[in-house]
Amino acid sequence: MAKMLALSLKINDPNIRRAVVTDAPDDEFRGFYDICIPYEPAYGKGLNQKLHLDKYSPFDETLFIDSDCLAVKSLGPAVALCSEHLFAVFGDQVTSGEWYMDVAAMCKKFGCPSLPMFNGGTYYFKGSETATKIYNQARKLKENYTENGFTGFRNSINEEPVIAVAMALNHVEAIDDRG
Repeated sequence: MAKMLALSLKINDPNIRRAVVTDAPDDEFRGFYDICIPYEPAYGKGLNQKLHLDKYSPFDETLFIDSDCLAVKSLGPAVALCSEHLFAVFGDQVTSGEWYMDVAAMCKKFGCPSLPMFNGGTYYFKGSETATKIYNQARKLKENYTENGFTGFRNSINEEPVIAVAMALNHVEAIDDRG
């Protein structure tokens, strides 16, 4: 999947620098990615890894894309929209409902007027104090995942609601991707 993502990026955005986090040998991705970053098992399994994107990224400006995605057109417009922010996800602000947590209860518990609801297949961030605060807060919230009111996902955690609460605590809202 990571190779197919790289090929789709090469076709649609040939000048964008690409990095991959992997436990495979560097030569596995030669020609696909500019930088191969060693997978860090200490960060945990599965979605736990996404709580450390700030530590993995070698870039000042990062658009993380899950390896099960494909680029079907240039990412330029999405990056331009995101670049107005220090941390961005595409989604909506919600005040109620169920999303790996009781949204209204979580808003009340943490004193947030709303929470960003989004798909964690993409994250955008700049190397900034804001991004660092969001990731640090998310990692802290994850330490007491169940006690904080988050529900599991495939016998593990889901990073999305943890990052959503961390974003809200840092006054960062989801952005509308304008289609």
